[in-house]
Amino acid sequence: MIVAFLFIIAITIMIIALVVTTTHSETNWENVDRSFVIKPKSSNDAFSRLSLVTDFLKDYSDPGALATLGTPQNLAAKWIAETDKQHLQIEASEKFLQRYALAVLFFSTGGPTYWPQKLGFLSASDECLWFNLGHDDVSTEVEVGASCLGTDQIRQLVFAPGTLQGTIPDELKLLSNLEHISIFSNHRISGSFPESLKEMTNLNHLLIDSCAFEDKIPTWIGNLYSLKTLRLSNNGFIGSLPAQISKLKQLKTLMLDNNNLLGSVNLFETLPRLKVLSAKNNMLHGVMGTVFFDTMQYLKVLDLSMNQINSTLPKNIFFNEELTILNLGSNQLHGTIPDVGTDYQPYEGKLEYLALNKNRLTGKVPSSISKIKSLTNLDLSSNMLSATLPEELKLLTNLDYILLGNNQFVEDDSTLATILENLKNLRGVGIP
Repeated sequence: MIVAFLFIIAITIMIIALVVTTTHSETNWENVDRSFVIKPKSSNDAFSRLSLVTDFLKDYSDPGALATLGTPQNLAAKWIAETDKQHLQIEASEKFLQRYALAVLFFSTGGPTYWPQKLGFLSASDECLWFNLGHDDVSTEVEVGASCLGTDQIRQLVFAPGTLQGTIPDELKLLSNLEHISIFSNHRISGSFPESLKEMTNLNHLLIDSCAFEDKIPTWIGNLYSLKTLRLSNNGFIGSLPAQISKLKQLKTLMLDNNNLLGSVNLFETLPRLKVLSAKNNMLHGVMGTVFFDTMQYLKVLDLSMNQINSTLPKNIFFNEELTILNLGSNQLHGTIPDVGTDYQPYEGKLEYLALNKNRLTGKVPSSISKIKSLTNLDLSSNMLSATLPEELKLLTNLDYILLGNNQFVEDDSTLATILENLKNLRGVGIP
């Protein structure tokens, strides 16, 4: 009896244990506190972050470029995912995107192998500090590289001449607060006009002269309505100068020299704030009437030499009081040289450099040209000027160079000797 009783007790205990186990197996684990659970660290963590970064950046870069090993976009994504010590959260934050954009720029323009100085790019420091102190083309101290100018947004990109190689990436558009871009004299930067600039309405200064850009200047250049400086000289730009340039009403400096641009110089009449206009060695045409000089009262430098301007010289050409350089050489100008000043409007200008050479000007050299006392360079060579030289030229005592050859002047050795005797500072002379 006792043995049978003990056996029944054992069986009962086993049944109770089985019921308890079954009950626990049906517990809702979603309500259980898992904070104590330690997750094993996967060896694929880095790969997973790169995958997340790449997927996120597909909205900002070409997916094909991101997926292709060795492209600037692929290298930049890999850097910000795996190497960047800031280990930023993957989100559409200004900091994440501008850090990525600068990394793409670094890889697109030869940063790893061609840049003589890395300027702090891809370092652990804040991207607003990715610069060194240097000098621009007028020896002013500037922050060379990327800088925020006291903000937390990239406002300026400046690179020294001869330090870049490659192309300007589309990702530059992510730096939408840029106010100043200067990459002049980087002959190994090529491609079309950077499309990434299209929406940069905060841009004040764009200096991409003396690079190897080509194709046409896009019509959307007119969107950059905040521009004060636009330097596109010494590239391979072709086609017509877009009429939309007339929208750049804040423009003070426009330099288009040594391209293959077509169009009328009368387009410039729509830019009344211009102080420097230089577009030599293109294929520009048009008529320079009185409106041209009446409109641009602030001009200090005007160089339209080596174009196809077929016009007479307007009577008010010497009325501009700010003009210091006037170069209209190597065009198709005809007619006579206007008098300088009148009884009603005396000459009060500051002209130092006057070049009207290699045109088809006729008639005599006006004696009133002697009123331009500030002249240091006078070039009237290779025209069809006639009569005798005015003795009043002797009053231009600041002249360093006077070029009058290849004309049809009446010889007068006595007058010529008097002129030259009084011009004590001459360093270059080209006489009939």
